[in-house]
Formats: sequence, C-alpha cells, structure tokens
Amino acid sequence: FPSHDMHTQGNTRTVTFDNFYINDIKIEGSRNAENTGPNLSGNMVIQITGNITATSSEHSRSINFTRYREWISGISTCEIADDEFHITGSGTATGRRGIDIPINITEKIVLKPGTCKYPLSGKIDIGSSSRGVIINLGDGTCDNIAEATTKRRNKTVQIDLDTRRIIQ
Repeated sequence: FPSHDMHTQGNTRTVTFDNFYINDIKIEGSRNAENTGPNLSGNMVIQITGNITATSSEHSRSINFTRYREWISGISTCEIADDEFHITGSGTATGRRGIDIPINITEKIVLKPGTCKYPLSGKIDIGSSSRGVIINLGDGTCDNIAEATTKRRNKTVQIDLDTRRIIQ
C-alpha cells in the first residue's frame, strides 16, 4: 500500500502476494516502488524492486529485479497524453532447472501510455553473452510487434505483444 502520494520523494508502494493464484500457479513475493526523487536531469525517478516466484505442480520460476522509471514529460499536467517514461534496469530470472539467467535493459524502454499501449522502443538482453536472446521493442512506431534475435544462431522472429506468441 502507498505510504503517501507517489509524487513525493521518499514515498513507497509495496505489493505483497499472499495466497495468490493464477489458475493453478501460485505467485509469491513482493514488488516495491519508491520515489527516489529527481535525477541529474531533474526528472522524477521511481525505483521498482521485486522478488517474485511462480510455482506450479511441476516446477518453479523466479525473478529478482531492479528497474528505474524516469518520468520524462507530463508530470505537471493531468493529461496522460503528454506523459513519457523511460525504463532502465536489470534482474535475474531463475529457471525450472535452477540456472540463473541475467536480464538487462540495454537500451532504455520508451513508454507513452497516453498515445500507445505498447513500448515504442528499447532493447532487453536476456542470457549470457553467447546464449540467450535480444528483444528489440521497436523503432518508435506504435505497434504490437517486437523482434527477438537468438544469440547462438542469429535467428530473428517477430513476437505479437498482445498474445506473446511468435508470429513469424
């Protein structure tokens, strides 16, 4: 629950999963957001940390992360149409075999929620330097398509962000 308005430096909001299920999958852990105040550019930054585990009858997967949501524009208005956010950060996912998989946002993710429900651009590197995938969220165009390029075979496929399925 929020300590106060998230526009105020130092205020926090925590979500803790208690006996929460999605179908047969139990979700445990928490996510915390804290307004860390303005950065060197004068933009408000919310630091989001989380430790979340999803467990089914067959296996368990978890993710630990720290992300930074920088409010680039629109903070002084009530209009969502002029809001812009940049997301940076990293984390580690632990797969069903217990192997840690690094996740790094290598190019900031650009969001304009008032004009597009999808990320406009950004890149996420998942895995080691030789294994894994690079997710490219776009070139600034508002669409539901991301590209995933494998590191070992350099194969690129398109992903539908609505269904999270490969479409090409």
